[in-house]
Amino acid sequence: MSKKSAGRKMVLNVLVLMIGAFFAIQPAAWGIEVKAGDVINSGNIEQYKEYFPMYMQRYIQDGWGQEAAVVIKVKNPEPVPLTKAYLEASKQNMATACE
Repeated sequence: MSKKSAGRKMVLNVLVLMIGAFFAIQPAAWGIEVKAGDVINSGNIEQYKEYFPMYMQRYIQDGWGQEAAVVIKVKNPEPVPLTKAYLEASKQNMATACE
């Protein structure tokens, strides 16, 4: 896998995690309720537009003219375990975080 391809994959994975987290904290009162199994794509982005900023709506619609349109498959939230290295670094830097 090339560096460019790996970079795109990582950005897409982060984007999917961010979107998942965003859906998890949104109130159902906004309109359409997003649930596991839903598929968000260029054909139905209008229903979900209140959940996305305009630039993301365009990315889902046409890939910003650079890539294929995006399809988001919504799934149930999953915990993301923290790595041992992350926890250790956090503990080491805890005292400097509030300076």
